[in-house]
Amino acid sequence: MALPVPVSPADLLLSGQTINEGDLIGVPVGSLATRGSDGSTLAAQGLSYALVSGDGSDDNSRFQLVNGQLLAAQVFDRETRQQLRVRIRVTDGVGASFEKAFTILVNDLANPVATAPLASAPVAWQGSDGQLDLSGFFDDPLSTGKVATFTLAPVQLGSNPQATLGSGRLEVLLYDQEGQGAPKTSANLQAYLTANRYNNTIIHRSVPGFVLQGGANNLVTTAQGPSLPAVTTFPAVVNEYSAGRSNLRGTIAMAKLGSSPNSATSQWFWSLADNSANLDNQNGGFTVFGRLLGASDLATLDAMAVLPVTNASTSVGPAFTSLPLSSGNLIVNNLLRFSSITISQRAELSYAVIANSAPDLLEASLTGSQLQLRSLANREQQATLTIRATNLLGETLDQSLSLQLLRRPTTKASILGFNDTPGQATPDLAQPTLSGSLAAPLQSDERLTILADGVSLGVALVEAGTTSWSFRPATPLTPGTA
Repeated sequence: MALPVPVSPADLLLSGQTINEGDLIGVPVGSLATRGSDGSTLAAQGLSYALVSGDGSDDNSRFQLVNGQLLAAQVFDRETRQQLRVRIRVTDGVGASFEKAFTILVNDLANPVATAPLASAPVAWQGSDGQLDLSGFFDDPLSTGKVATFTLAPVQLGSNPQATLGSGRLEVLLYDQEGQGAPKTSANLQAYLTANRYNNTIIHRSVPGFVLQGGANNLVTTAQGPSLPAVTTFPAVVNEYSAGRSNLRGTIAMAKLGSSPNSATSQWFWSLADNSANLDNQNGGFTVFGRLLGASDLATLDAMAVLPVTNASTSVGPAFTSLPLSSGNLIVNNLLRFSSITISQRAELSYAVIANSAPDLLEASLTGSQLQLRSLANREQQATLTIRATNLLGETLDQSLSLQLLRRPTTKASILGFNDTPGQATPDLAQPTLSGSLAAPLQSDERLTILADGVSLGVALVEAGTTSWSFRPATPLTPGTA
């Protein structure tokens, strides 16, 4: 009798190989699967995975493996690293193993852009303070700063009937900017909110590792009991898909009918993973019109995504094949629903002065987008500021601002003797003694030069540590000199 040929690991597959910059530590990159020497997918039981050294293991320390999933062990910034390399080994129950290196791409988030070179008027000592409105020089090309807040109603979790999932809300930066954003789709959401069409709207579809979808049904409770009527829809909104707004983890996009790019109405979904390869390339592309703002929002989304899913197509309706419930029974408190959805306006960008080449000579302060400039010393010198603009997603752009600091000349001068009392000496107008007061004491490397008709007459005498000066020309002045 022939003995079966042992099937050993022959290939490794990783379901996802991208991660968003700014994603949380612990975010899953993808799940591992092993293909055997006979071409079959081996059962997970009895297989173990490990990050190992070797070719392509440069970034192993930035990731971890847990239960066959590759997870991020740090937060990534695409401007620092665009791709990362890991090497993974699978070992079966009899010690046979296989190793493979993978490249993980870091997805980019939109950065602020410069709309014009930074420019400012010269800043003079004891002159009026300079002021510059930075909003005229920077822009977020996707958003005007509108944020939609989806507030979750409490749910039943175990014995707690009023449990909160994550932070209890999802904040979404809307991509409503004309040009690169999706203004019509963002306005569509606003229209449903203005018309009060979303009342306790529910998440009716949860597909682990793919999407959470809502906006189709509202929870209505009457004396006859709860029901889930469909949201009353407006006419479909035109598809605004753009490759610059890809279906990445944490984005919100419009759901629509198959083979009908312009059929989106009230339904939207959050991507739980990088769905760009799929959703960017079918049905005209799915329109992304916003993204979760930050780490707490992603954590709340993940808390929603791990809830058990029930096929309620028979008891509720054919659309409810993947209905998420916080606990096993189909009751009101187990439904994922939003008690409110609101849109608020925030500052599109925030600003900071992150470098000043002459802090002893120039003071720079910010109030919102207004940059205030003040000269601190009576010196003529170039100074450079580095201004950082940060959008609501935390992405930044740095720009340099060059400034000319101007020195103010003496504020007053007089010819000694002009105002003598009668009978006293009158001034020698051929060789007058001049005196005056400076705006500030001279620096050690500065001199006060007296000019007449643009010609230097000599250097004035300045009392150390004071602003007082005096000057008497060494030779008589030529008549007509002023």
